[in-house]
Parts: sequence; C-alpha cells; structure tokens
Amino acid sequence: MQENKPQETKAWDKDILLERVLHNQEIYLAVLKVFIEEIPQLSKKLKDEILKGNFKDIASIAHNIKGSAFNITANILGAIASYIEKAAKEKNIDEISKLSHLLDEQLRFLLAELNAQI
Repeated sequence: MQENKPQETKAWDKDILLERVLHNQEIYLAVLKVFIEEIPQLSKKLKDEILKGNFKDIASIAHNIKGSAFNITANILGAIASYIEKAAKEKNIDEISKLSHLLDEQLRFLLAELNAQI
C-alpha cells in the first residue's frame, strides 16, 4: 500500500538566486546570511506592531519582508507578506492575524532550508 505524502513546496529557488548573483558563491552566501540575520528581526517587529494595531508600521514592515523575500526567490513568503501589507492598508486586523501565523510557519520552514545552505 502506497503512503500518501504531502506535496513538497519549495520555499525558495536556489537555482534562480544563483543566476541572479551570476553563480558567485561568495555573494550567494552573503545574501543568504544577511537574510537569515535580518528577517527574524523584522518578523519580531511585525508581531509587535500587530499587537499594537499600528497599521502603518505593519504595512511598512510587511513591505520590507516582501521585498527581501522576493529578492532571494522566497515567493511564498513574499506573497504572504504582500497579503499582510494589503490587509494593513485595509485595517483588517483579523486577516493580518491569520496571515501572520502563516508567515511565521513559512519563515521557519524557509530559514531551516537556508541554514542548511551555509
């Protein structure tokens, strides 16, 4: 009997990122290290602003996460951050709360994959 396994989804695309840095391993690793260091801090700031209900800062931080994520080809994380940014502009705290949990989950998954690269 064959076991049903969940379909794996790539948290990011290493090959595209390598193309973006012209296959320069040094730059590639530097980009990953900066992301690994900065994004958890932004995520914490985002959580703090969500608790405060500060929609302007939620949108700004989500925008920064979105840009950083898309820059390293972490498209799922970038899309979630984009939805948070939109929800903040609409002042929809319920949607922001739901999405922030997805963002945390995706970020944990992504960071585990990135840490395995360095």
